Amino acid sequence: MLDLKKIKRLEDKSYRDEYMSSHVTTGIAYQIQALRSKLGLTQKEFAVLVNKPQSVISRLENTEYGKVSVQTLLDIAVAVDVALSVRFVSYPDFLVQTQDVSPSAYCIDRFAESKWAEIPNKAVVPTQTQPQPKHQNENDKWKKHHPYKQPPQPKDCVQGPKAILTSIPTPPTYESRLSM
Repeated sequence: MLDLKKIKRLEDKSYRDEYMSSHVTTGIAYQIQALRSKLGLTQKEFAVLVNKPQSVISRLENTEYGKVSVQTLLDIAVAVDVALSVRFVSYPDFLVQTQDVSPSAYCIDRFAESKWAEIPNKAVVPTQTQPQPKHQNENDKWKKHHPYKQPPQPKDCVQGPKAILTSIPTPPTYESRLSM
């Protein structure tokens, strides 16, 4: 449940900016600590895993640091085999997503531990036709890096394209992918 006093304080732009910044920097630090703890690694061992100096891991786990790059987060995600989601959101969504700051909220499963059965077997698919790329190689480049997605299309943030729910197959299990 959202605190009405907190929502009222968010009307002050400087408070809102500091609140968001603080939650992002501490959240990243806690997530990195949780990943390392779940693996049962020291900072030095984790640093070896993610191919960074131990001093970098120490800084990243410091809630006061706040100067982490997206590339560093991607390097950690790849090394630990977890996904990374960086996105801009509305403040109501941000408040809901950052409500739970307990250690269990930051403990996530690696790919091999993922619970694929819990993923809904539906996806949102735009009903608008896809714009044709200016050059065929633009579409080829997109498909090479995003084989399961359509090329991006301009969208109106207010209304966006109409969408329908369509069934998609459940992703393969980790074990079945090993046997491929």
